[in-house]
Amino acid sequence: MTADREETPALGALAATLADRYRVERELGRGGMATVYLAQDLRHDRPVALKVLHAELAEVLGPERFRREIRTAARLQHPHILAVHDDGISDEIRGRLSMLPGLRVIARGSSMPYKKSTLAPERIAHELGVGYLLTATVRWEKVPGGPSKVNVSPELVEVRSGGAPSIKWQQPIEASLAGVFQLYADIGSRVAQALGVVLSDSTRWQLAEKPTENLAAYDAYLKGEQVAPNLFFGDPLTLRRAVDYYARAVALDSTFGQAWARLSLAHSSLYPTTPTPARASRTPRDHRSATMGRCEIT
Repeated sequence: MTADREETPALGALAATLADRYRVERELGRGGMATVYLAQDLRHDRPVALKVLHAELAEVLGPERFRREIRTAARLQHPHILAVHDDGISDEIRGRLSMLPGLRVIARGSSMPYKKSTLAPERIAHELGVGYLLTATVRWEKVPGGPSKVNVSPELVEVRSGGAPSIKWQQPIEASLAGVFQLYADIGSRVAQALGVVLSDSTRWQLAEKPTENLAAYDAYLKGEQVAPNLFFGDPLTLRRAVDYYARAVALDSTFGQAWARLSLAHSSLYPTTPTPARASRTPRDHRSATMGRCEIT
């Protein structure tokens, strides 16, 4: 371990426990379910990431969960794997869950601040006023000469007042880019089943509905969602990148309604920051006068 870092009690205890196999360097990140540490594998002389579940969840998940994590991680040890598009996929799943009858889904603006939160699941559930949390890790695998694949590991966690969180449902799901829409439908259907929600034929059809048949257009749309998850508060450079991706999406499929909507919103958010000759010629007094002219006294 390096001498210039701050060692917490948890980090020190972990380092001591694993000293014969790993040299634990530092904490990389912390979530509602686990903490991830950077370490050096002493046996194979390579850097590794150690995922340590929080104590209150360890007994709930059990050893089978760890075996699934290991199998998933083994598939991800590939130079062409990257983690992208997770915000776009989150929105798609959120949208499909909102179709389920009797299910109240928290809006994106309320849930986004918790994306990298270190708060415990109970605290997040309490602040949002919900009884269940659906979390997931998303990985895209780019196969040279083959179709891209997405690996999603969703977890539906039930949070009860006065009790420890429990896993209601979790199952890794893999799909090609061509099958990503079916993946959304599968997650929606399995969440409904775990919650005891009966789906009608029309709801099942809505869950499986494709926003576009053009996969390249959808890929561009997801990239736009990734670079600018919040179009209302994005900086001009980020908004312009999103505009480029959405514009590419609608150029590839002029009937892609979702992409048109996001493109319009991105342009609206970008407009106040775009200089024009009229704005450039305005003096500070002009700006003050325009502002005063819009004031209303009630």
